Amino acid sequence: MYLEGHLSSLESSAVELWLNLVNCKDHLFLFQGYHGDTSKTFFCGDVSESIKRLVKVTEECLHYGSAVCRDGALYRKIGKRISEHAEKFGYGVVDRFVGHGIGTVFHSEPLIFHHRKSLSF
Repeated sequence: MYLEGHLSSLESSAVELWLNLVNCKDHLFLFQGYHGDTSKTFFCGDVSESIKRLVKVTEECLHYGSAVCRDGALYRKIGKRISEHAEKFGYGVVDRFVGHGIGTVFHSEPLIFHHRKSLSF
């Protein structure tokens, strides 16, 4: 999930965002042919409060979106919940990135939009 920060409001330049953050994304092959996928962001050195806030809100969005998931839930509710939380803090959600299914095929369907989508799925 990627949130759009308002770069003009950040205390530091956008370069700091990339130099002071490390994202580790692991692809794991797990039990009986099923894949796993995980990601974690770490701070390196001095990171401004604005950057820390962006990462915190992004992680909260993950949890808010995950809380919607259950049998019979519409996928669009995930993006709606993520967008609502991000917007409370003045962020937008980048609509060019999506979540994905995972199982016996890595990066499989369904595509999960992190932003509001008017479709009924």
